[in-house]
Amino acid sequence: MNKKIKDLLKRNNIHIIFNNNLDHKGYYIQRIKHIVINNNLSEQEQEMIILHELGHAINGEDGCEIYNSTFSSHCKEEWNANSFMIKELAQEYASCTGCDVEDINFMNFLQKNKLSYLCDEIKKIIKGIA
Repeated sequence: MNKKIKDLLKRNNIHIIFNNNLDHKGYYIQRIKHIVINNNLSEQEQEMIILHELGHAINGEDGCEIYNSTFSSHCKEEWNANSFMIKELAQEYASCTGCDVEDINFMNFLQKNKLSYLCDEIKKIIKGIA
């Protein structure tokens, strides 16, 4: 796991549990500040899911009641968590490539992070960083 993710976890007092028996990729348990991650994922997928779940935690979402209350609430919280993940990945990518975030080559970024299915959404999120 990369140093920035470890720092985010430590700074927010959030712990990781790796589980071999999950039927999905991961989830955040707000009341005990734990992220549960499917241990059968690749390291890259685990880091992306951890960032997504950190997005839920850091955005201060109100837990399952709001998340499951309406479709629009659910979509908004997922959008916010994905935005957090993508911003973090974009900053890491920019740092590794030596370019500014707003100058990222979208196709290379998408391919490196296996996110091509989110192309249009990612462009909007990254352009909002600058």
